[in-house]
Amino acid sequence: MRALLFLTARWMRSTTSRRSAVVIVLSFAILAAVFVSVSALTLTADQEADKSFGRFQRQTFASVELGDLAPGQFADAATEFAATVPHAHLSLESTAVRPDAFAKTFVQAPLSVLRFVQDPTLRSAFPGRYTVQRGRWPSAPMDVLVSKHLLDGLPDRTRFTVLSGRATFHVVGVVTDAYATRADTIIAGPGTWEAIATARPGHSAAPVDAQIKAYFGSRSSIGEVSRAITTALPSLADDDGTTIIEENYTTRSQVAGEPVATFGSDQLAVSYLPLLLVVLLVSSLVVGLTRGASHENADRLVAMGVDRRRVVLTQVTAALTVAAASMVGGFVAGWLGGLALRAWVLPRVADQRLSPSPAFDPVAMAMGAAALVLIAAGTLWPRRSATSVRPSLASAWFGDVDVALIRRVAVLLLAVAAVQGGSSSDSIAASYLAVTAAIFVAPDLLRLLLWLLPLGTPRTFVARRLMHADVGRQAAAVVVVACCIALPTLVGTQLTSKKASDASFTFSRIPAGQIWVQSDAAIGDVRAVARSVSKVPGLGRPVVIRGTSSPGSDAADGSNAFFSKQQRAGRSSNAIMVVDSADQLRRLLGSQIHGDAETVLTSGGVLDFTRTKGNQRFVVFSGSRQLLTTPELTTLKVRPDRQLRASFGGAVLLSTARELGLPVSEPTRYIYPDVSQRETEDAVQAAVDAGYDSEFVQYAVAPPEPDLPTYAYVFLAALVLGGFAILFAVLRGQAYRLRTYSSRLVAIGLTPRWILSLLEIQAALVVGVGLLAGICAGILGVDVTHGVYATTRIPVLPIVSAAVGVVLSAGVAASLAVRTLTAAEHPEDT
Repeated sequence: MRALLFLTARWMRSTTSRRSAVVIVLSFAILAAVFVSVSALTLTADQEADKSFGRFQRQTFASVELGDLAPGQFADAATEFAATVPHAHLSLESTAVRPDAFAKTFVQAPLSVLRFVQDPTLRSAFPGRYTVQRGRWPSAPMDVLVSKHLLDGLPDRTRFTVLSGRATFHVVGVVTDAYATRADTIIAGPGTWEAIATARPGHSAAPVDAQIKAYFGSRSSIGEVSRAITTALPSLADDDGTTIIEENYTTRSQVAGEPVATFGSDQLAVSYLPLLLVVLLVSSLVVGLTRGASHENADRLVAMGVDRRRVVLTQVTAALTVAAASMVGGFVAGWLGGLALRAWVLPRVADQRLSPSPAFDPVAMAMGAAALVLIAAGTLWPRRSATSVRPSLASAWFGDVDVALIRRVAVLLLAVAAVQGGSSSDSIAASYLAVTAAIFVAPDLLRLLLWLLPLGTPRTFVARRLMHADVGRQAAAVVVVACCIALPTLVGTQLTSKKASDASFTFSRIPAGQIWVQSDAAIGDVRAVARSVSKVPGLGRPVVIRGTSSPGSDAADGSNAFFSKQQRAGRSSNAIMVVDSADQLRRLLGSQIHGDAETVLTSGGVLDFTRTKGNQRFVVFSGSRQLLTTPELTTLKVRPDRQLRASFGGAVLLSTARELGLPVSEPTRYIYPDVSQRETEDAVQAAVDAGYDSEFVQYAVAPPEPDLPTYAYVFLAALVLGGFAILFAVLRGQAYRLRTYSSRLVAIGLTPRWILSLLEIQAALVVGVGLLAGICAGILGVDVTHGVYATTRIPVLPIVSAAVGVVLSAGVAASLAVRTLTAAEHPEDT
């Protein structure tokens, strides 16, 4: 037993030699630093609760329309509410107050991009969140603080008008929101909301409403809060006298108990999958460094007569001990490095408040445990042995299985899972499965390239033999390079595509070069606004759009018509466009509509924008009752602009709709195609001059360019740094191997420069194959991701920077390896 422990200790020493130990600890240190740095840039659940609740425990809110509050009523209500419910607080917020400035940062109704807050005690209610950069806190009606992002979009930095001139705000300072530094925020002085004049009936595009939010402590009951709100603000009650506020009751514990993703605030785009792939790669590297020594030590012990099963069980304990020690050391080093990084670097680049205490959540700890299991299983996996040697315990369990065969089977399973997942709603997970499958093919690409190297050239022949002798580590380096290219491509594309898709949905509801005169409520006089806008020179005649719904369709006796194969739940994408003639539709669709479409329309058919199969029929509903089902109509699939598809599910002529008995409404939109920027500005001004809200006139707004968050750059930088460490370890190992053979090569007449060229060839092969595999894997993952978002943005700069970083890392690693090769010969620690 002593001999067994002694040889096991020698195995541990050889396995954790200086070179291997440095690589293992550095790999886990980089992994831990990524966890710490990314968690420092992600809001914790407690921070989300602080953001929503401030210093309070519970929250309720109810809506109030503009004009329902008399001058001074909100202040009186806040006082009365605080007296009724101790330690309580009232705040007024709205997202419907928009400046009249015609700027790219502002969008017409019904979209909301600004946050209006009226609360004189906001700083005490949310301590540490709001900071006045310059100026003063607003103390009078119409005085406002604005965020720097909003201030940069205003033509006049001292004042601006809102809601078509109904109010003029005076800018008294700039405010910073610790949780949203790039937001468009207005913090108004007391009485500002009550002083905004209401629009005349028919001149407002939609009701301008706000939320009265009530914050209170845990000792107050919802009944007391409800009675206090009803007493202070009777206008918040429904027609039957019940209080709206009871339906919107939330607590801090509900928010604080929700899970928060470690990597990325957008759980739909990026979650733990990139980090899990990095854990797998780091574990594979450690296995590559320890596997050979493990089997050599086992063979020695068996040759001495020790039972192989006892050897395997001892090595399991030793491998877990070594891996755990390396992981703990790496995590400690990474933790310290991450803390230093967040103290000196992250505050300068972070676009939000850092987490107060970055920590490893349960999922991160589970990844560390998975790394231990992978290291132990991979190190002790059986290899092919002579028949005279008794089978090991692992061989008895798993049989004589080739690890490469298992990897290839895993590639096949991953590819099948990616194909299946890519055709469903799990396309994000499928993209990572596809990338993992493509990366795992990289070792086979390296072997294929080595097989194709010409044998007639001495350099390539020798380089091929040397790489074949250590193909496992070379393949690991290729996989790391591929990961350093594929992950930035996929992660960056997912984050920017999600932002671009959300921005396009928010900003680009209208196709470029068009003006839509419409209202999202029945209170607006759309026809009168269209008459005012039509007077603008050069605007031309509008295309009149009607809907398949009767007047008062929101009431119980109203009716709506939908395609039978579409959902009936009143979504805007199901709305059917009713036009007077095919010529008007041609003005909107341009070349997207052709002669066949006109024939289908004029013959009583319909155009389908949803691309469903087969002919369509209409189903008319009134409330929940089905009134009418038409026969199947000749249907032609048309793919218009995304903005039109978001608002309409198809098109039909007015004459056809009436013949079918469909409910046809009055004009709901007037669309002016082919307008210029100048004509758009004049149209908005014409509506305002006529006394209407500018929100009636909706136009195309260029969405902001998406940018990667700070935690993504931290992750990508750590990935490239880890790639450098692994490339350095592999190339340095090859340099030691070359130095062993250098005397023999010189003896046959080869120059030192010729020997150095072998290392350059190996580095070029590793980096070249890795880049090829990474590019193919990234393209494959992006292709799968493209099915999720309407817009896919590929951030070229981070991807190119990662590729350049990998190439430079390979160059630096090769240069250091050359120094190892040319240094005085020392005995290698094995």
